[in-house]
Amino acid sequence: MVRLAELIFDVGLHDGEDTAYYLASGYDVVAIEANPAKCEAAAQRFADELAAGRLEIVNVAIAEAPGVAEFWVSSRSEWSSLDRANASKLGATAALVTVPTITFGELLSRHRTPVFVKLDVEGADSLCVRELSASELPPAYVSFEWSVSFEWSDDQTAANIDVLAGAGYGGFKFLRQNDFREITPRNLGRHDLIRAAIASFPAGSIPFRILRGLYHHPRRIAGQTFARGTSGPLPWQLPGRWWSAAEVKAVCSQTLQERPKVAPLQDWFDIHATRTSV
Repeated sequence: MVRLAELIFDVGLHDGEDTAYYLASGYDVVAIEANPAKCEAAAQRFADELAAGRLEIVNVAIAEAPGVAEFWVSSRSEWSSLDRANASKLGATAALVTVPTITFGELLSRHRTPVFVKLDVEGADSLCVRELSASELPPAYVSFEWSVSFEWSDDQTAANIDVLAGAGYGGFKFLRQNDFREITPRNLGRHDLIRAAIASFPAGSIPFRILRGLYHHPRRIAGQTFARGTSGPLPWQLPGRWWSAAEVKAVCSQTLQERPKVAPLQDWFDIHATRTSV
């Protein structure tokens, strides 16, 4: 009997760097991406994995109902979204395409249970969290994006954490995705002081750029250095303890209060959750 590799959902394929890492690590992947051009490029890049049945690329947008929708392809491709305002923020331009939509619950029901679901779909992470937590066999691990650089809501983040906690996710980590360093109740004050020192210089100035480069210094995790813009290590590769929902919500709230200091740094955060014993 052939043993199936464990499955990972890469929700927000984009350039395929996360999918490439998951495949290289021995996992099968279902990659979801609304941008047709990104799907075509991935189909060429991963032709062998597609032929071997290790990868499925699903060209859809996640929405509240199946159908078709207007999707805005941003000149900053990572901001492409069903929300035109998100795709065109900070002066970016956005081109309109029409894409099929699917509910995340339906997508989950078509596949075996993944061990990990990575969520990075501009504006739809919360929708995915709600439907994922309601599934009969939720994954052991899930991650979703939170950013203080733009108009993201702390209430939305807290709600996502509460939904996951209610679905049996008992452990959480709050990672700065610029360099995959964890922000915890214990080191939060130190990070606040460092951010304040960097933000005391004008954004774009030489001291600002030098100090930000030192602050966002990449490190190796599980023998791998991850490029900026990727989702980074698998959740079970992350060092350190898992925190409770209350603890990680407190860290998120404090980080939001520090927003004037954080925003110039363009920090990008992910929250990881686990259902396994912590």
